Amino acid sequence: MKQLLTSALLILFTSYTFPQSPDIWITHFEKSRFLSTPCYTESIEYFQKLAEYSPFAELKTFGISPQGRELKYLIVSGDGAFNPDNGKETKKPIVLIINGIHSGEIEGKDASMLLLREILISKEKEYLLDSLSLIVVPIFNVDGHERKSKYNRINQNGPEEMGWRTTAQNLNLNRDWLKAEAPEMQAMISLFNEWLPDFIIDSHTTDGADYQYTITYSVEKNKLKFIAKCESNFNVGVWKEPYAGLYQFDEVTWTKYRNLMEKDPNINLRFGARESIETAAFVVSIGNERIWPTCSATY
Repeated sequence: MKQLLTSALLILFTSYTFPQSPDIWITHFEKSRFLSTPCYTESIEYFQKLAEYSPFAELKTFGISPQGRELKYLIVSGDGAFNPDNGKETKKPIVLIINGIHSGEIEGKDASMLLLREILISKEKEYLLDSLSLIVVPIFNVDGHERKSKYNRINQNGPEEMGWRTTAQNLNLNRDWLKAEAPEMQAMISLFNEWLPDFIIDSHTTDGADYQYTITYSVEKNKLKFIAKCESNFNVGVWKEPYAGLYQFDEVTWTKYRNLMEKDPNINLRFGARESIETAAFVVSIGNERIWPTCSATY
């Protein structure tokens, strides 16, 4: 009887802790050992499953493609603000993530699945909803997504099969923002105008180009020049203890950001022009130019 009771309690606890098997949240991308991406139907089913499971998500349709596929977006809000008016009332910034505008560059879709799982299912990143709302478009160029082949981008490092760059009407959506010729783009512009997001992430892949870095970013060069002139008058050898170099980093700040960049944190590199500039560019790119309070404020 004791053993039976123990087993019953274990089953009760397990069913309470995991209302659904954790295995159902493993993505196609993970099951394929990071080699493959799911088709349109399987992709949308995953996002639908997220919406059905979580009270903080709702899947909606914002258009129809020329081949009749629905254009979907998932709105994620900790306040249950699933329409534009409610979204604005929360006073939280709205972040729009667009995946698959070029459907051969689809890693953003799979990354979004993982991010949303950590927000809505495992709750590791649920705290993000305290400060923002998300709109995620799983696949923008849905028809191109289904025109997949192993040979669409032979120089690109995965997935095993990838979609096509243009739509079923052979239009490049990423060149259609102004003329809005494609029905998909007309639907996207309507979605944008309804929600007026504060920030947009438009995910792309390199198309096989060979880059030194996995992720690249750009910053305003004039801002970097202004701060360098303000801090050191372009003199890489300036040392005003505890500050040193072109951008007058102290040892603690330098070490912190170099470690974030996964670069050599040697404090003597503060006197190197290249190292100083790339570190300052990184700091500016993540919005932390306040480490130069006087110079950044007067820019």
